Amino acid sequence: MSQENHTEGERLQPTEMNKESDQNSPSWPSSEENRETRKKEKRKRAKEEGWAVVESIQWVAKVILRVEQARMEAMRGVEKIRAEAEARKGEMDLKRTEIIANTQLQIAKLLARRSEKSPRIGRD
Repeated sequence: MSQENHTEGERLQPTEMNKESDQNSPSWPSSEENRETRKKEKRKRAKEEGWAVVESIQWVAKVILRVEQARMEAMRGVEKIRAEAEARKGEMDLKRTEIIANTQLQIAKLLARRSEKSPRIGRD
């Protein structure tokens, strides 16, 4: 429809003319519909990108968690080895002390036998 078919009071505003001509034209989307469609697509894309970011952060968190768990397991292993080494060191110290004590006892026994068998010099 054109403006000539309308009376003076019924003249269509430019936006109303577009609407009326849009109704008569083939199914071309109006600029308003295009904007809405673009907005929807943009929101959808942003939402998808947001989920991609969330998934990436979750993946990084899982990797960091696995690394930290492996590190803790390694630390436990090192601590276990250290404790075993400390126990062996204590056992070796005990064995060394035992050997020294036995050696001193043998020396004392030898000296005691010698003093019994040898003449007592310097005694009245």
